[in-house]
Amino acid sequence: MALSKKELDDIKKLTKEIGDELSKIGSTDNPFENLDTSQIQNAADQIKIMQRFLANVRDEVRELNTDFSSIFQTAQNIVEELDASQNAAKRMTSSFKGLVGQASKLNYEKQSGVILSEKEVIKLANKSKIEATILKDNAKQLLDQHKMMGLNEKEFQDRLKGLQAIDKKKGGIDKKEAATLLSARRAYEDQGNVIAKLVKASENRLGLEDEFKKKVGFGTRAVAGLDKAFQKAGLPSLGISETLNKTREAFIDINNKTGKTASRFQILKLFSAGLADKLSEALSFSNLIEGAVAMMFKALKAVDQESGEFAKNQGISYERTLAIRGE
Repeated sequence: MALSKKELDDIKKLTKEIGDELSKIGSTDNPFENLDTSQIQNAADQIKIMQRFLANVRDEVRELNTDFSSIFQTAQNIVEELDASQNAAKRMTSSFKGLVGQASKLNYEKQSGVILSEKEVIKLANKSKIEATILKDNAKQLLDQHKMMGLNEKEFQDRLKGLQAIDKKKGGIDKKEAATLLSARRAYEDQGNVIAKLVKASENRLGLEDEFKKKVGFGTRAVAGLDKAFQKAGLPSLGISETLNKTREAFIDINNKTGKTASRFQILKLFSAGLADKLSEALSFSNLIEGAVAMMFKALKAVDQESGEFAKNQGISYERTLAIRGE
């Protein structure tokens, strides 16, 4: 069915917007630039796919502005995978690889004990949801193209055999394409709940971050801000913030290795033990002397600057200014 003028205009507008956003992350490879609109079976679905892709790229652009080094490589990898030559089947495969890639990060964390930061976990959870959505959208588009949506198992198998029996020039498919359609159906219906489980794993991991905050309490997290106050005063950091993060990592690691969540008592015990070591180190005699000297130097420097300005304004000598301040 031919697309309406509005549908064509919407697709054209989205294509331009996607290109504009991609240019912000240094890419000119718009996967929809050479889209053959005559092959689109369902314009509404195609527009949804493009809208989600645009939203995904905009998220990457926003993250790029705040965390350039880590996000840029991620954005480049996504753009390289979703190049202009890809059709729905290839985009579906790409999204599934992306979903598995996020799960592999969680698996590595469990196996290695190297704990992801909260920011990394938030990105991972969001990306997993996006990849799962794109995967299903493209699976649906692929099934739609071959009129295989909504068929029961027997109808699907009969349709698959019928397509394989037709010459490719007349709309038939080969064995490889048949296997892709089988995968598309499994993905769209999420047979075995594979996709849902992968997304759930990232949501559960993000939930551990919230659980830790609840168990450690607001008061303990607020105390970590004392580090900054001490540093502003010229004193060494007490290491509270660092200890809190180490406690968080231990909490996550315990859950990863045992499947059990540490109690509030266990968490505070870990935090207290780590903090005792940090305080002992930070409040050592040498550090206190160093802090006192630093503060004295700052005070002397301030007096020196103020005396110089006073002498300049009053037209008197620097030595006389110091004498006046002493009086």
